[in-house]
Amino acid sequence: MENTIKVQLYIFLTSVYGGLIFGLAFDIYRAIRYYCNPNKIVTVLEDLLFWVFLSFIFFYILNKSSWSSLRGYIFIGFIIGGIIYLKLLSKI
Repeated sequence: MENTIKVQLYIFLTSVYGGLIFGLAFDIYRAIRYYCNPNKIVTVLEDLLFWVFLSFIFFYILNKSSWSSLRGYIFIGFIIGGIIYLKLLSKI
């Protein structure tokens, strides 16, 4: 595995992209819950399934972009991508 700046920038940008995907998934989930209005037990199950689904997406992106190597900037990229989505694109 090559540890050049170009590769690490690619991994960081991929994690920002993953954060944008997380934001979109959260927006869709929030809209579904708004229109369905489930009870407490269904809400707990839906939340659990949602986070399991996002965990699979996270590890898939992590595996494809950085060969499953965890770095701090990967988490920062996911957080930045999520914030960008929620602040800029979620309102649309």
